[in-house]
Amino acid sequence: MSITQLDGANPYMKMAGLNADRLALSLTNIAQYATFQETDTGNLYLFNGLCWIWVNTLPANNEGQFATYSAAIEITSFAANATDIFRIFGSATKTIKVSRVQLTADATNAGIVDIYLYKRTTANVGGTPATVNGIQHDSLDPAYTATVQTYSANPTALGLGQILRTDGVALPGSTTTGYPFTPLIWDFGAPRNTKMPTLRGNAESLALNFGGQAIPTGLGIWVDVEWTES
Repeated sequence: MSITQLDGANPYMKMAGLNADRLALSLTNIAQYATFQETDTGNLYLFNGLCWIWVNTLPANNEGQFATYSAAIEITSFAANATDIFRIFGSATKTIKVSRVQLTADATNAGIVDIYLYKRTTANVGGTPATVNGIQHDSLDPAYTATVQTYSANPTALGLGQILRTDGVALPGSTTTGYPFTPLIWDFGAPRNTKMPTLRGNAESLALNFGGQAIPTGLGIWVDVEWTES
């Protein structure tokens, strides 16, 4: 790699002690100021006429430029010892990136349930799935191609996968006043600018799973999922 000089001579390179092989494209002198950005690390340096200052800049999350969708449902019907209860799976024509999963729950009596979020790379087999309708965040975007489903009977075989997130969900009693439970929210990507769970092809899915535990009496779960397609 080499440095590109945008405004003539570079009087500051030697003073900076920076490696020219690691710098490119970003020399700009404004009055007595200059900036350099390393192409391999993204580090940005500012020269203020006296010294070099390292500026910690984070790349912007650009997912907002893609078509975005949500689906939401209340689930009240479960298998006796439930495994997958809710999933979003991918598309043959688009890349699906899941940006957010949120749920709240209650039951007849207060208690706790364990919840697991699996990233599956092969499809489930069997069970009793039901499709959940989604909606575009922008009505000008095309119709979504991902599929969202609930399960009222367990799949006979679960797809291959690993646990991506897990948590214990405290259940207030359904007659509790004030509804003290805070929603369980898994946000992906922003603000840390990490990759979101990505579903490539229609065999990959993201699934909420109960791990075969007994279902509390009167359990109700409200789930919503948000995703982009590109």
